[in-house]
Amino acid sequence: MVSKKTVKWAWRGLLGVLAVIIVTSVAWLLRPAQYGPDGQAEVAFTPPPIPSVAPSYEIPHPTVEPSEDLSGAASAGLHLTIPAIGVDADVYPYTPEVAAQGTWVDGTSCYSGGTIICVNPPSMSTVSQQIGGVAGVSFGDNPGLDSQGTVYFFGHAGARTGAAVFDYLSSLKPGDTAEVTTANGILTYVVDEVINMPKSDYATSAIASDQVPGRLLLISCDQNGPAYANGYATNNIIAVLHVESARELG
Repeated sequence: MVSKKTVKWAWRGLLGVLAVIIVTSVAWLLRPAQYGPDGQAEVAFTPPPIPSVAPSYEIPHPTVEPSEDLSGAASAGLHLTIPAIGVDADVYPYTPEVAAQGTWVDGTSCYSGGTIICVNPPSMSTVSQQIGGVAGVSFGDNPGLDSQGTVYFFGHAGARTGAAVFDYLSSLKPGDTAEVTTANGILTYVVDEVINMPKSDYATSAIASDQVPGRLLLISCDQNGPAYANGYATNNIIAVLHVESARELG
């Protein structure tokens, strides 16, 4: 006959196993995106988007003819310059085809079930734009004076090696400017603030999810901040800008 003491310890053992399973599951679901020691980001959930691993393949730049209306109306980003930190880079759309080439840390594709589930810039030297209405993404607008939502630009950082487009993103200061070229003109954006936050907080932050007319977010990883023991960065750098003016091309 089994004693009451034996039954009691058996239940404690079972509850202990269940607790481990629950904690492990929650930790997996809430884990922050990680960035490798080589400076390449390794993944991110969407929404909101975060940069990830850079595969070696080329994507075509959109062919866009200048519009007759050069008033700064919203249009896809084509080029980004930020004089204060030496950025002079082309901007490419983040399409399902591009997402399908990227992977999550577990090797699964960034494009699954007809939906973009993580952002994976294809190059260390270019910028990726994600916009609403593309592969299940419900957030993100095009840059323009009449933009109705937040514009999302993503790029890699590599611990200030000079090899990645957003290496010096954290050095931006309020008042610094950025220029975004579109088919409808060249837009000037002004930096409002630069935020450093844990990746675990980013996914639920208002700064990442709120759709603000005229806002531009430049997003990368913090390669110079806190890191796990394996060298992966735990924080994001987010530069928040607002559109100020537009001028014609040329």
